[in-house]
Amino acid sequence: MPLLRAAHGSLLGPPEPSDWSHQPHRAWQTAKELTPTKKEGQLAAAADMIWGMGGRTFAVALWVGVLIATASPSRASANPNMRSRFDMLFRIGFAGELDIDPGPDFDADSSPGFDLRGDFPVARHVTLGPQFSFYAARADNPNLDRNPIIDISPFIKGRYPFKAGKKKAEVYGIFQVGLSMVFLRDNLLGSDEFGPGWNIGLAPGIQILLARRFGLITEIGWLRTQGNFDNANLILNQGIWRFGFVF
Repeated sequence: MPLLRAAHGSLLGPPEPSDWSHQPHRAWQTAKELTPTKKEGQLAAAADMIWGMGGRTFAVALWVGVLIATASPSRASANPNMRSRFDMLFRIGFAGELDIDPGPDFDADSSPGFDLRGDFPVARHVTLGPQFSFYAARADNPNLDRNPIIDISPFIKGRYPFKAGKKKAEVYGIFQVGLSMVFLRDNLLGSDEFGPGWNIGLAPGIQILLARRFGLITEIGWLRTQGNFDNANLILNQGIWRFGFVF
């Protein structure tokens, strides 16, 4: 039986006692906690506005810029700050909410995963690139399965290179907007198990090069991911911490 129907009866109705008795391990929220709420954070509202007022166009334009940047001749040997780089990052989503729209809101559990990122300079203080992300999200309950999510996102990064002693370093801010693919476990919404959607996020960070082609990188920020299904939308709003290596 679908989780939402077991815990909430249906998308539009109250839970039924028989549902609780047949699956007691899933009766993990009280009726009060399952009451739909209209609260939404300012960042989430801003994300809706950005996506609705040109986010798709911006994402397409960003992809065009990424393709041009990746096809441009390499200037790596001329200037270290203009070298193309590759980032391999571990990521942890923390705090935040996992929302069903329309439906209830839940606290979100941590969302572990990884990111792969290509970083292509187009100017001293600007880089573009593609990012592939894989992570798994769930509501804050150990009895629930995690729902795998794949993001494919172009990004733009503003940066300020500097020297930390004899090491080259940079502080930066990265903005991403792209496509998401959400795969549900336990038939969460009582409908299909795959929902295409979108993501938007931003994060400041810092990287330091320990060698010509090796360094450390970390960033912390915010990410919103949405998967669209027949019955409802699944929305994840979380803080995100990335850390890893740059090559």
